[in-house]
Amino acid sequence: MAHSIHTGHSVPYLTQVRTFTPAPIPQPVQNPPLAQESVSLSAQPLPQLEVVVEKKAPESKPEVTRQRPAGVPVPTTLLMEAPVSESSEAPVQSALAQSLVQHFETGLQQNPKAQAALEKWPPEQRAKLKDLISDNSLELSFLHQGPHTTTKAIGLLPELIASGRLLNQDKTGKTTLDHLREIQEQPLEGNFSRGVVVSELLANLHNPGEINQRNRGTCTVTTIEYFHASQQPSDYTRLVKELVHSEGKAHFQTGEVCWTNPTGLGEDHSGRSSVDRIYQSSMMQAAYKGIALYNNHNDTFWTRGWTRQFRDSGLFSHQSGYVMEQVLGKPTKVMEYEGNRKRFEADMIRALHLGQTVFVAMAWHPDPEDRDSNHALAVEKIENGKVYLRNPWGDSEKAGDNGPPRELVDDKGRVVVSQDDFFAHLKGAIRPERNFFNVWANRVRYQLQGESGILKGGS
Repeated sequence: MAHSIHTGHSVPYLTQVRTFTPAPIPQPVQNPPLAQESVSLSAQPLPQLEVVVEKKAPESKPEVTRQRPAGVPVPTTLLMEAPVSESSEAPVQSALAQSLVQHFETGLQQNPKAQAALEKWPPEQRAKLKDLISDNSLELSFLHQGPHTTTKAIGLLPELIASGRLLNQDKTGKTTLDHLREIQEQPLEGNFSRGVVVSELLANLHNPGEINQRNRGTCTVTTIEYFHASQQPSDYTRLVKELVHSEGKAHFQTGEVCWTNPTGLGEDHSGRSSVDRIYQSSMMQAAYKGIALYNNHNDTFWTRGWTRQFRDSGLFSHQSGYVMEQVLGKPTKVMEYEGNRKRFEADMIRALHLGQTVFVAMAWHPDPEDRDSNHALAVEKIENGKVYLRNPWGDSEKAGDNGPPRELVDDKGRVVVSQDDFFAHLKGAIRPERNFFNVWANRVRYQLQGESGILKGGS
């Protein structure tokens, strides 16, 4: 039996106000006319020829005007020196741009692991890091009032460098940093700001626990977004890059097209970041494969055609499995829980030992008609009779009365429940597909030896 998974945890509205300050317009610099010199391609002086010029009345000559480059120049920074041509003009930076660069350098000097990692970076990636920090899009979004400001984002860069997540590659060989730089250069859809999108992405990449559904019933796709950012940072950044592009057309790893949800373009006062808003609304849309349309404004679906039936948000298990497979690029197995606890324990523990994602649907609100009757979460660890989960409510998770009895692990939605309480509320699970023989052999090991019988590696 398929289950519809919903969530409707209400939290106060958090309004994001973006204030943008236009960059100063560079003024032309008046220079005297350049002296005329005789230069040849062979670097030898040309022979002097006697030229007879008729005397004419003096004519006024226009002054030569040379403008400075419009882009924000890149400074030389710790471990990232770049040669500067002697003939080029001295770089000019605003005080704000200089403060952002200094903020990064200070953090870098305090992080030896980041310094050691940066020394091993290829020169072209170090150059892109310079460009990322110095791009004027970050300066223009400096006054953004959301939770992920430019200053905070720049402060996260040293830890991202040390973790290696900025050089993580997608299936095409592009790095996370490559995609971030392309966001700063591409035309964007709707009211998106390049600097805000990059800042929010850096926050999600640094700590996927920042990803949050807030007051929308998107627990299913929010959990998938959490998996995506945690395990495939480069491809996660690529998909967001395509979703915010002015073309409004993105691609899953399977090759299928995913369209940007137009109702997720503008601010919706949900309290989510703009990246989370467009990602989640577009994935909700994709789950129905064009059969129904998702309206992010009122968190509902309506079917296409003459019937035009409306229903509230939430996805069925097979729809969640489809989106998870398209996003992560791996075949998935959707399993309904019918009391076969040993089988589920063996399958989930094995998947976690392989570093795979485990998506679960759980009974949350006791009233089956309530919007929160079913809820989607990520399983992070199972050990010593405990199950560690990540709730897509994020920092709104307070371990309340609804759902299984649980304890908070941190302020990013992580909780721990007993295995008995976990299975008492379990409805189903989704994990990557595996070899049939391997699955059954693993279940036999678990029956005979318990958790110690689960293999730690292999497929």
